[in-house]
Amino acid sequence: MYFRLITCRGDGALGYLLGDVAAGEAVAIDPAPGEHALLRGLLAERRVALRRILCTHLHDGTREWPQLARLAAELDADGVVAGDDAPANPDRARDGANIVFGDQVVHVLATPGHTPGSLSFLWHDRVFCGDLLDTAACGAHACPSDPGELYDSVTGTLFRLPDETLVFPGHRQRGRTVSTVADERARHPEFAIQGRDAYVASCLARRAARRRARSEL
Repeated sequence: MYFRLITCRGDGALGYLLGDVAAGEAVAIDPAPGEHALLRGLLAERRVALRRILCTHLHDGTREWPQLARLAAELDADGVVAGDDAPANPDRARDGANIVFGDQVVHVLATPGHTPGSLSFLWHDRVFCGDLLDTAACGAHACPSDPGELYDSVTGTLFRLPDETLVFPGHRQRGRTVSTVADERARHPEFAIQGRDAYVASCLARRAARRRARSEL
């Protein structure tokens, strides 16, 4: 089993490479465009072939999807796995689906809210949730597409995983790249202390404040 975190030098976004070295197969989660050369180097170093690219979310499928599709084609991967916010003809994954590479299995969790089709990926004792949850910080950059759905995904799906499950987010937060379900459930500054209605109201208030600020520019 091989696991490597890849930090984007531009915006600090986090991507991940999971490998079955014995079988010579791997999957990549949220590879940043600026780090594709590093990804190629890691695959060559470990002598593993990329089977699929797993995408937790897409903000602009018309822009992001072609980049991911090109990378998959260049690396002779089977395709890109994404949720319902992907453009036409993607390799869409549904809740409960399994993605196999070598002898390894990644379980798909539907976790909408940050974007309508956001996914999380569970592998052994760790879950990769993209921008669903900013560990030890405010949720999903304070502006989810649907605050109610996001709250339900965090508290009803992510927080129901075993306490010791490692949580790997989409961005480094205060120098941290990993947390646990138990820590986030107990200490997250929003989800540990706010109910659903309060969380939704706070998100909508922040969204309105941002719109006012933009209109005043």
